[in-house]
Amino acid sequence: MFAANNPPILGERDKQAITSRLTSVKLPYTFVNNPSETDRFKKQRIPESNLEAKLLTDEALSGLLRLAVDGIQHFEMNDDVSVPETPMERLQRYERSADPIRQFGHECLKDQDSEYVVKAGIMIMYNTWAKSRGHELGPNTHQTLHDAVQGTAELNYATSRPDPADYADAYLLLQPCQSRYSSMIPRMTFQIT
Repeated sequence: MFAANNPPILGERDKQAITSRLTSVKLPYTFVNNPSETDRFKKQRIPESNLEAKLLTDEALSGLLRLAVDGIQHFEMNDDVSVPETPMERLQRYERSADPIRQFGHECLKDQDSEYVVKAGIMIMYNTWAKSRGHELGPNTHQTLHDAVQGTAELNYATSRPDPADYADAYLLLQPCQSRYSSMIPRMTFQIT
């Protein structure tokens, strides 16, 4: 078990061994000084010494013990922890939460035989998407994005263009670079949460 504000990217490890053991628990609250009253996920930060005293009260400890006993009884009755997702679904959800590039691919890229977007266009879309969500852009973002998109199962990346590209009918590709990208950005829609 481990806890992290930014869960680590698993990379190319033995995913079979990981999937059967992985269950991520999202803790939605952030503790800050002077939280906005309109943001229900931001709570007032409590000094650690006060927090420890609050967590070690008889009431808090008995509540934790009740939760643990209920969990053990549920496990014994069902012989399982009864998570609603399959191990593969849990792995995919974890990878999307740990890796912004995978999340971008899942949320923003759809495979359509009639459509083609150049790699530079996807890079601009990713940069805009990542900045809107507060993700940092590293120095190798271009290659990392390329590798992640290539490894995304739901995108037909490898076979979508088996022949050399024919840009004759491609609207975006016949414009000068700057106007091509500026016409692309307004068509992107992201739901910023």
